[in-house]
Amino acid sequence: MSETKTATAILDTQTLSQRVKQNCQTCDKGFWSDNCTKACEENCGNDGCDAETGVCVSCDNYHWDRYCNKKCPPNCRDVCNRLTGLCAECKKHFWGDQCNNTCNTNCYVKYPWSTAVACSKESGYCRYSCLDGWYGDKCHIECRNNCIKCSRNGTICTSCHDGFWGDICDKICLANCQVCKQNTGHCISCRHEYWGEKCTKQCQGDNCAVCHAETGNCQACISGLWGENCNKSCDHCLSEKCSMTDGRCDKCQEGYVGNNCSVKSLLTNCTSLSCNSDRMTCGNCNNGHWGEFCEKKCASSCPNTCNKNSGEGTNCMYRTYGQLCEHTSAYCVGDCDERSGVCFSCRNQHWGSKCEQKCYETCEICHQQTGRCLVCKVSKWGDQCEADCPSKCEDQCNITNGKCKSCLYGYWGDECQFQCGQKHCENCNTNNGNCKSCLAGKWGENCDLTCPTHSLYECARNNGTCSSCEDGYWGTSCDIKCRLDNCLTCSQNSGLCTTCKVLL
Repeated sequence: MSETKTATAILDTQTLSQRVKQNCQTCDKGFWSDNCTKACEENCGNDGCDAETGVCVSCDNYHWDRYCNKKCPPNCRDVCNRLTGLCAECKKHFWGDQCNNTCNTNCYVKYPWSTAVACSKESGYCRYSCLDGWYGDKCHIECRNNCIKCSRNGTICTSCHDGFWGDICDKICLANCQVCKQNTGHCISCRHEYWGEKCTKQCQGDNCAVCHAETGNCQACISGLWGENCNKSCDHCLSEKCSMTDGRCDKCQEGYVGNNCSVKSLLTNCTSLSCNSDRMTCGNCNNGHWGEFCEKKCASSCPNTCNKNSGEGTNCMYRTYGQLCEHTSAYCVGDCDERSGVCFSCRNQHWGSKCEQKCYETCEICHQQTGRCLVCKVSKWGDQCEADCPSKCEDQCNITNGKCKSCLYGYWGDECQFQCGQKHCENCNTNNGNCKSCLAGKWGENCDLTCPTHSLYECARNNGTCSSCEDGYWGTSCDIKCRLDNCLTCSQNSGLCTTCKVLL
């Protein structure tokens, strides 16, 4: 190995041993001591440590102390004090200098999913308010009995449980009053079966559940009954409840039909029965059946619903069509018209109203109505994609005129039929043949000039300046030797040494 080609070794073991023999004036970031041989503590921040003492300039987000070897408390939100280790802010639900205390679970937070802190870091005081039923600075005291909500100091109830009233909810509403005004005790609503200003009057009839607060007229019957006097049965309603005015059911028990679920169904595929003067017929059929008595099955390709009277499909399965959904469209993309079978669009290489015809073999996509090719397979062009693209086209050519969209390196022209003229031209303009890029080591408008001898990589095409020099050289043309003999590499702009040779 020659002296000028000695291996580079920046901060490797040998250069480090040289630096140990003489005191360093400055240390690289991350090292300290007279000889810069000691590494800064692992948790020092990006600023490293003091070159003489090893004390960290700053710590990462999770450590503190002079050498950043102590961990911040786990519930600190971000960083802790570099000198004391105390938290600047706490994570949600914690408080105290070291965030080691938990906020009371009765502290109210409007949006539980937010990062808002529930209590004060300094005192644990609940910042917003307390949950219902609690009061105090830390929401740790329960409100009085019968009080749903109370003031922050607990002296006044702001809402009472049903049946109670007063500033501290210690007064009982009248006997049959369900809810009364908190400040006056006047009845707002009565318990079931009672009415009147003081809820002292009983609703009319034994089976009335709710009546008008002022007139006593029945508004709702007890479950299972209906009628003005609540004396009629709801019969076979599924929920055992029906309309008070006409006895209508929401749903019937299995085996019964009719508005009042009073008619027993004898036909298993009927969803409702209707009667005329001489017989009973089905009003609607279960899914998959049709006919006067729902005795016929819909076609297998429309299993869910078909017309009750004709059996005609009303919701054909995917890609099926026809009156009975009996036909299939194999090459549709998506669905088709369920009566005519016309496809909304075709798969590649198919065309026609039902996508039943194939495009030309060299055609990738053709017009759905005419079959004219819209996209050819690679290296083909023409109405039927029958012609080959010129051999020097890089990829595809124009489908209508066969002109190349781009050329292979070294060629130009509409059909890439011309070779780039300059000897050392790597690639030229497709339209005029002018050189666009030179081969490695060449520059100039016609790529006929040679890059400087000591250029490490390519040089600038417009002026021949080097982007990087070989070891030992500098300057825009890499034609000047480094300023010092023992310099392995130097700055390309100034010639000042950046790496020394290793002396063996």
